[in-house]
Amino acid sequence: MIKKFLLSSFAFLMLFMGCGFTYSIPNASPSKENYYGAWYNGAGQTEDVYQTIYFDEYEYTRELIDITCPAYDTITQENSCAPIAATIVIAYYDVTLTNLIPDFEPGHTYNGIYYFAPISYTTLDLKEHLYDLMGTNQSGAGTSVSQFKSGMTEYVNGQGYSIQYQSIGRNVSTARSCFQNETPVVLFLNSFEYYRSMGLVINDDNIQMLGMKSSSMHVVVAYGYHEFRFYKNNQLTRTDKYYIVAFGNGTYGYLLINDLSTINEAYAITIY
Repeated sequence: MIKKFLLSSFAFLMLFMGCGFTYSIPNASPSKENYYGAWYNGAGQTEDVYQTIYFDEYEYTRELIDITCPAYDTITQENSCAPIAATIVIAYYDVTLTNLIPDFEPGHTYNGIYYFAPISYTTLDLKEHLYDLMGTNQSGAGTSVSQFKSGMTEYVNGQGYSIQYQSIGRNVSTARSCFQNETPVVLFLNSFEYYRSMGLVINDDNIQMLGMKSSSMHVVVAYGYHEFRFYKNNQLTRTDKYYIVAFGNGTYGYLLINDLSTINEAYAITIY
């Protein structure tokens, strides 16, 4: 029997596991690179979107890492979505790799559930340090993929840890396996359609979703996959596929991936 539910974001104490693949960092930057982050300054067209999906019944599939990633907001510096994405990933791993961010606890456990704190002076300082290490805005409006990797690797190695990047591109099956293995995935987007968790309301015969879409380039951290399947008169009428993401603006939500062409590059990141 198809069950209805209202998705809630619960976080559980993380058991660190890698994704099981090893990829080396490219030695040379591509001749032409994209720069991500200008969405924060209004580059590209951005509009609010609202949809109501009617159904008789629905079912869902999802994979989530056992602990959510923090929902930090980039409140200083222009075009800094790549540094804030790196900060989110580093804070996620700092729960178990406690010297990754020295003298800092990113959250706390309550009744067996781990809750990340909002962005703090420590994580804001880390984001600004990564901004410098990545050379954000020095060669273009934002951060390229090679700059992202170089800056994040320099920071992680400097703290005495190692980092691996698994290129997964638009392979959703591989991303889902990574979520099952507690590995977040950083997405480099050329456009997006994003629905905030707080803007999702499930009623008896419809789902209402509030979000935004943009033609701008952006970087987010995915920590789960969610698929809705809607039925009317016992017939499948619609399937919507989403990555569950920390969007980099202080919110969690659903990134629509029915059209995978919105993703330029994606990397599962393991720190150990």
